[in-house]
Amino acid sequence: MGTKKVKPTTSTINPFSDYYEDDPDYYNPCDDKYYDPYDEFCAIYRDNPLEYLAPDGDFLSSSSDWINTVYSLFRFFDKFKPIYEVACYIIFIINIFHLLILTRKELRSNLVYMIMIGVGISDLVQSLGTMAQHFMTLNIVYKIEDCGESGAYRYDHLIVNLVAKSAQVMSRRCSSFLALYIAVIRALAILFPMIQRVATIMKPAYGFLMMIIVLVSCTIWSVVFFVLTEFKKILTCGNLYRPSYVMYKFQVDEQFKYPFMFVDGCMALFVSFSYVILASVLVVAICKAEKRRRSLGSDE
Repeated sequence: MGTKKVKPTTSTINPFSDYYEDDPDYYNPCDDKYYDPYDEFCAIYRDNPLEYLAPDGDFLSSSSDWINTVYSLFRFFDKFKPIYEVACYIIFIINIFHLLILTRKELRSNLVYMIMIGVGISDLVQSLGTMAQHFMTLNIVYKIEDCGESGAYRYDHLIVNLVAKSAQVMSRRCSSFLALYIAVIRALAILFPMIQRVATIMKPAYGFLMMIIVLVSCTIWSVVFFVLTEFKKILTCGNLYRPSYVMYKFQVDEQFKYPFMFVDGCMALFVSFSYVILASVLVVAICKAEKRRRSLGSDE
């Protein structure tokens, strides 16, 4: 005697349940039953599904418009990714040339040039991170198979990407804060040229100490990104393809992802606005100093 299976009941309505599949006005066009692996919209939707569909097939979520706009912007700027990757190779070569000049004995004893060495090294790390990620996509280390999941790669591939991204988080902040420090000391030197304390912080020892502080702080910040990022195993491919190796993709805890991105963005904005303000103050100070210099040469 067979056992009758009882379908569990729930108070939550699933808009993609079997009840709605028979209704042509209510269906999920990106479900496995209807999914077209060449449909770019469904490729995005399956990675970032919204809550439900309207009878006419449009999303009812109030935030769907700006989400779709953000997706469109990401897809637009993604077209420039090859140009950015080529630029990183060029920047890497240029920075090596800069470091060969800045590390000469007569230059590295100067505070500004010492900080510029730190900026150059940070830019090298930034370029190396992009170059490493690009190299892994060239099918040299292994042949990448299409699983229908964006960002799904082999485990060692994701390890390289994670280390590269973490290093880039560190290098971007290091480069920006060190450049800001150069602007600060130049502004102080022009605004207060006769103050002994300003002359003291212009010594190379203080510059080296500041580089260590910035490096340690930015490294801790990048370690936070490294720890928050986890790997998610892809059990089924969206295009029903069975790869020859196990695939993984990045998965960041939503509770910490957006606060991290917000704080990181705030730091970038702070440095950018501070640099603009300091540059403006520096230009005004240079103009005033030039007027004082000219007045010293007059009879009055």
